[in-house]
Amino acid sequence: MFHLFQEDDQLRLARGLGALLSPEPGSMIFGSHGVVPQTSPVQSDDDRKRLFSHSPDSWTELWDGGVFERGTVRVNTTVTEMDRKHKRAAGVGDIRACWLQWSVTQL
Repeated sequence: MFHLFQEDDQLRLARGLGALLSPEPGSMIFGSHGVVPQTSPVQSDDDRKRLFSHSPDSWTELWDGGVFERGTVRVNTTVTEMDRKHKRAAGVGDIRACWLQWSVTQL
């Protein structure tokens, strides 16, 4: 659901979810959401939504240093290209849209 929000709201959402994560080593939170390959604002085709897209690097920085103290979590990311059907449903037209699968694990 992160792809539905602007950058500041994504940080608030991540902090809220991060607060639910147990401090025990090995505790994990994970998910996936739509992104474009680079960190940037994204405008939907119908101009109804202006969203923010994280790259794998900025997503890692969001959690490792933004939500949690740097070095206390491991962030894994995988990016896969969206098929045409999902891009059309997301309203992103012909831009290169991808899925970001991610996990954050307490060290």
